[in-house]
Amino acid sequence: DRLADVRSKTQEMHSPISSIVSDVPSTLSTLLLFDTDDEVDVKVKETQRASAAVSLALLLLGHGFADEAHDLVTPLCWPEPTHFGFEPLFYSTSDDNVVSAAAYVHSLVHRREGLNVGEYGMIGFSNANYWTRAAMASRGSSSLPWKEVRNTVLSIADDMKDDKEVQVWTKERVIEEGDDEYWEPRALHELCAQVLQGSAKDDDNRVGSGLRTFAQLSAEAEVHVLLRHCFQSAGFEYPKNNYFSNVASKEKEDNNAIIPQDNLSRPSPQVDEATALTSASKISSAHANAFRTNGSVTLRGVVKISGNDDGLDTLSAFSAMAGIAARLLNSPACCLVGDNDKSKAGQALRILLPITDSSAAALRSDVVGGGGSLAPGDAFASITAMEDEDIDENSNASFFNFVTCKVDDPNAIFVDKLHGARGETPTTVVQWS
Repeated sequence: DRLADVRSKTQEMHSPISSIVSDVPSTLSTLLLFDTDDEVDVKVKETQRASAAVSLALLLLGHGFADEAHDLVTPLCWPEPTHFGFEPLFYSTSDDNVVSAAAYVHSLVHRREGLNVGEYGMIGFSNANYWTRAAMASRGSSSLPWKEVRNTVLSIADDMKDDKEVQVWTKERVIEEGDDEYWEPRALHELCAQVLQGSAKDDDNRVGSGLRTFAQLSAEAEVHVLLRHCFQSAGFEYPKNNYFSNVASKEKEDNNAIIPQDNLSRPSPQVDEATALTSASKISSAHANAFRTNGSVTLRGVVKISGNDDGLDTLSAFSAMAGIAARLLNSPACCLVGDNDKSKAGQALRILLPITDSSAAALRSDVVGGGGSLAPGDAFASITAMEDEDIDENSNASFFNFVTCKVDDPNAIFVDKLHGARGETPTTVVQWS
């Protein structure tokens, strides 16, 4: 019933996550299975509230809100007060099992930083390893769903039995690492790093698309398993389902449906609000300040490139750009500037997307001087007026022009429901550095 209350609270919203992010404390209170005046043991109340906080952190992390997730789990697994922690310090009084779960989720937050430098000058993957060790060494470690995560990853690998890279990794890093009860979560950090680095290497060392897909599915599965575990710890019934059955086959079907690049030049005016809000949330204060100061900013890993590099998921790409545009323009809504609307071109925010290594090189040398190196899937946003002829028509890149508008403008393609409610990004837990 409490979960139903959360849904009813946001039933008029296209994206429930936007309402959750706009009022995390209220959402957390809604998730509690007791009222504040109920005669429930204080320790039980604290444990259920903490478990609900970890569950909410996972929901936020799954939608790209890493800062908010970080603020929730830090007070539960770090023994010192911080300036950004959402709750008062609970580490010393929290149940051991909750501390372990919070540390595990904390590691996933820092995994999202990837190879970027985050807290205390640590690389994201290194900080993720630190928190994984903390979870494994904690007194409540035995309560964590290690075996379930392991079995789910093995199930995904079984669905991809024809991929040699996946089978070699599974044999070396899962099967031969220990018995059926043992799971080494740092192996998944290592795999994500391998995929991230391999995507930028030469052809001889490039990671195959199958291993990339496997890493993505495994990381998603890990979040779902932990989410079930945490909700159950908070007192909810969370039945198992067949969500992960044949996930690899479905991913292949989705990849086959990707629209070629030449169809991206005139995107549909439809925007997926959840994708746009998630992308907007990844714009840190540092990005916004750089954009205000320089009139341009480089963003890393903005759009997922398909495994065969044939093109982009058009809706996701366009939605991400719309969210980023509204955030950088500090506008509650934005409109798309058409190819023939030259009157607004001088004031437009142009966002460029290189698709291949060659297009990234072309943009770096011809257009984005001073914006930093670009890789496929990165984006460069600039308020500088650029004529269409400045873009090499053979560079295999796409660009979008956006301008600010009012929320009631009939031409608005995206309305940022969190405009003015985000505040400054308090930590460095951001996907793009």
